[in-house]
Amino acid sequence: MAVRVNIPTLQVNIPKPVIIYDRRRVITAGAKRSSFWVVASNLAYFLKKYHDMEFNVIDSYDIATSITITDLWWAVKKRHLSFPPPRVVHWVDTAWKEYRVPTPSINFETLFITTSPWNQKLLKQEGIDSYLLPRAIHDEYAEKYLNPSNERKYDFAVVGTTSDPKYHDKKHVLTAYKVLKDMGEYEKSIFICMFDFCHHKSFDLTNEEVFRILSQSKWFIWLTTAEGFGMPPVEAMSVGTPVIYNDSEYVRFPVVHELNIPVEPLTYYDKVDPYMLQNRNEVAVFPYCDYNLEEVKAKFKEALKTEITEEDRLKLHDHVMQNFSHKVILPKLIDITKNYRGYL
Repeated sequence: MAVRVNIPTLQVNIPKPVIIYDRRRVITAGAKRSSFWVVASNLAYFLKKYHDMEFNVIDSYDIATSITITDLWWAVKKRHLSFPPPRVVHWVDTAWKEYRVPTPSINFETLFITTSPWNQKLLKQEGIDSYLLPRAIHDEYAEKYLNPSNERKYDFAVVGTTSDPKYHDKKHVLTAYKVLKDMGEYEKSIFICMFDFCHHKSFDLTNEEVFRILSQSKWFIWLTTAEGFGMPPVEAMSVGTPVIYNDSEYVRFPVVHELNIPVEPLTYYDKVDPYMLQNRNEVAVFPYCDYNLEEVKAKFKEALKTEITEEDRLKLHDHVMQNFSHKVILPKLIDITKNYRGYL
């Protein structure tokens, strides 16, 4: 026989829950060991220094992600793979003219900022309006390593920005290497790239170490076929080092200056990146070019004969600080983002 037990009712005062709103701020970088990570880390550092805003940098999306620093095509074509939080700001650039993947694009509520006119044109072709806002260099290193002197350790510096020699920008590094070797200038130059002849491997050096090397070089060579923005030549100019650059819409935006020397390629042609196709089954179309090596050699010789004064080097530095420093760029980024999100 079942016995009914009377259980007394307990009077318990349960406090109302305290809701702690997540006030973390996150910058999501497209990948570690990449220029995206360097840009994102510098952005977080100077947001704290100039505007007392605390940000964490991670390499994946988080509910607290405010800004992404990533490839333009990834943000446009592959957002469905990582589900960015609503109202995120994508600050993007790319070196590829076209990017075809076997997965569809999905629209999310996002704002796009890009770093160069030709990248802005790519977004427009995808039906996406965007703001144009360049990347910013590391303000403190630009001031610390500004070197007006012509007494420099290297005649030329060359940087390859990719972490794998199979990627698209290997050709410009090889072009510079062949020409400098033929001129007897290789021993007076320094290469940061992924080939056996390179003195340092890409991304093995800290950002500060790169600035130090650039400040020790008389000229910086930038013959890459395409860049979304192209940080290394701007970093070079920030420490008073002029640039020899590929004179095309894919490269020239941040480096046009009276002291820099343009090189006109012989021909341009589009080519599918074989590494992306073989390893990722993705079609990335990149603008390649061919150079007349004798013309490139003539430009290098012209650089060696050009007298760059202390005043000239200071002009380069001032040009960068007035256009590509965090002190100048961040207020614009904050205004754009606040108008869109209400906060950064």
